[in-house]
Amino acid sequence: MRRICIIAIALQHYQRGQVIPRFSVLTCLALAAPILSTQARAEAEENDAIVVNGRSEGIYAITTASTGMKIDVPVLKTPQSVTAISSQVILEQSAETLIDVLRNVSGITEANSFGNTGDNFVIRGFESGQGSVLRDGYLSVQVRALNASTERVEVLKGPASLLYGRFEPGGLVNVVTKKPLDTFHYTVSRNFSTRGQSRQMADVTGPLGGGFAFRLIAEREDSDYWRKHGHDIERTFVAPSLSWSGGGFTMLATYEYTDSTQPFDRGRVYYNGKRLDTPSTRYFGEAFTTLKQRLHSGNVLLTYAIAPGWRAEAKYAIQRTSGSDLQVRPRSLVVGPDGQATGELIRSLDGNRDLHDNRDYVSLNLHGDVQLLGARHKLLFGTDYERFESLRGFQVDSPRRGGFNVFDPVYGLLDGNYANLTVTPNSSTVDRYRTVGLYFQDLVILDDAWTLVFGGRYETFKDFTRSGSAVSDRSETDTFLPRLGLVYQPRPNVSIYASYSRAFAPNPSVPAEGSQPASGPFPPERSRSYEAGVKAQLFLGVTTTLAVYDIRKNNVLETVDIGDGNTITEARDKVTSRGVEFDLVGEITRRLSAIVSYAYTDASDPQSTFRNSVVNVARHTGSVALSYRPGGVLEGLSLGGRAYHVGRRYGGLSQAPNGSTSVPFHLDSYTTFDLNAGYTVRLAGGHSAFARLTLRNLTDRNYDQSAGNALRVVPGQARTVFATIGMKM
Repeated sequence: MRRICIIAIALQHYQRGQVIPRFSVLTCLALAAPILSTQARAEAEENDAIVVNGRSEGIYAITTASTGMKIDVPVLKTPQSVTAISSQVILEQSAETLIDVLRNVSGITEANSFGNTGDNFVIRGFESGQGSVLRDGYLSVQVRALNASTERVEVLKGPASLLYGRFEPGGLVNVVTKKPLDTFHYTVSRNFSTRGQSRQMADVTGPLGGGFAFRLIAEREDSDYWRKHGHDIERTFVAPSLSWSGGGFTMLATYEYTDSTQPFDRGRVYYNGKRLDTPSTRYFGEAFTTLKQRLHSGNVLLTYAIAPGWRAEAKYAIQRTSGSDLQVRPRSLVVGPDGQATGELIRSLDGNRDLHDNRDYVSLNLHGDVQLLGARHKLLFGTDYERFESLRGFQVDSPRRGGFNVFDPVYGLLDGNYANLTVTPNSSTVDRYRTVGLYFQDLVILDDAWTLVFGGRYETFKDFTRSGSAVSDRSETDTFLPRLGLVYQPRPNVSIYASYSRAFAPNPSVPAEGSQPASGPFPPERSRSYEAGVKAQLFLGVTTTLAVYDIRKNNVLETVDIGDGNTITEARDKVTSRGVEFDLVGEITRRLSAIVSYAYTDASDPQSTFRNSVVNVARHTGSVALSYRPGGVLEGLSLGGRAYHVGRRYGGLSQAPNGSTSVPFHLDSYTTFDLNAGYTVRLAGGHSAFARLTLRNLTDRNYDQSAGNALRVVPGQARTVFATIGMKM
């Protein structure tokens, strides 16, 4: 273990050209020392079963999920496509962000986020992002949803408005967090990479007596940004939780604190339909451009068994964030007399001095499991309330300045001092909404072969937007959203399903910001979806899903580039998406696990700037991930790899030689390959030590992940080796 530890540290500091510091070696050796405990001990290996609320699953396979129905239901009985990615997959692939995890799921590509600072993605042709990321069943305002508390990630395809209210019809992502356990376990680990990553994590859980159990998770990161000259990534995360059960009652209380600072990165640029030839590691911003967020998040879940087959559930969640951002905004490229880009990028500096996102969420649910009219009914009656407020303090701006050449950059041309920046008129904005929903659902198990799901939701939504001191907009709407699904199981391990559902999402106005004009008000988005598919459970625990779908959405908000670095928002009449998806997750044999996905997505926007194309939507995507554990004399060893492919995608319009923004550009298709290897050693007293290496982007492919416009395209990360060492029990 000591040798493994020192090798991993040497790998990190060799890349930086540094001498190995003594404190790193001492820290590592401390991790390697046996940790004694008087608590109950349980055998634990790196390949432990994943346990969520008392359920045992395989290393990769997860056969039940709660996201689709708000109750634990076998995947085969859910009339929608549901995929779950376990914590073992996240560990083996050294996933850093949520999109890294979602590369294992069909029909998902990356969308352009706010300066590449958050989770933003496209599901079935519809951009989702933070507005479609749940955390234990309620919306999250975290800029990055993946952290040390993640137990697994569940993806529900298709509309989810019946149970969760306003959502995009493509689907949603639910990050399920680790809960307190009634046996003692701990994990401590340290992560390194050849590009300067440095992260430490500790996770301890166990019983306290009297029906109480606790869990404490902490994580600290201080990493170099992989694109040179960007600000370091700094993050502190602490998450205590407490559970209790007794007398028919259960209680779970959790709290999360996050303090993060990360680079604000607009990516790289395209001109006249093509990418300027620059390495993926070259940064076009400044070292002081950052996004900062401080988050306090807590929730309490209470359940009570009222009577046999009936239980009541209440949840209250609160989130409070504060932060700021400072960004370099690319405005245009200088063109020479020959019509070629000189490489000089006109830039300006702007940011918000005060950013606040606050959310309160309350839900009450009544669950019933009864026999009625010769059939078994799993009933759900519920109501939820959400209040969200987003405050943007005064935005500051600087004059535009040239002199920065993307082929030979000189940094420091822009001044990051707030005092020297100009306050933008009407840039102090408030966006506030309140929503109340009433819903019911009945999962009817008619017999061993047939299952019927039906339900509906009535929701009211009130929104208020203000820009500056005078410009404001109010809107109010209500809607009824039905859901109908049918599942037929010709055999216990095979199901055929079909479903129909509707989704709803209010469209708030977009306030003016500097020289960027206001947009709106807009009518709410409304959509309908048809889906049919076949599911099967094969081998030792492999779940497969083959699905076809047809989605149509009206009143779709689209951001349109109007040149000069500015955009406006428009409501489109109709956007459609049709496709075929295949997912396979689980254990092929006792020693071989696999994840396979493929999606054909035909998304169309008749009012698009180029041939009905939808930005960042690839027609073909797919991935294959394998993990093999040889056993025998090599017990504790695991070997794996992944191939990931994304087809050609439309990116928008780029600058033409005449200065207009009129030439369409596309992001090329790409395929990346990853390799990983891990080894676990059993120690005395039930402890074990582990080490893992992951090589990402084996061929060092220079590719682009997503586009906001031609002046902000996110590059894929260059080849990187990640190393993890740790101990657990």
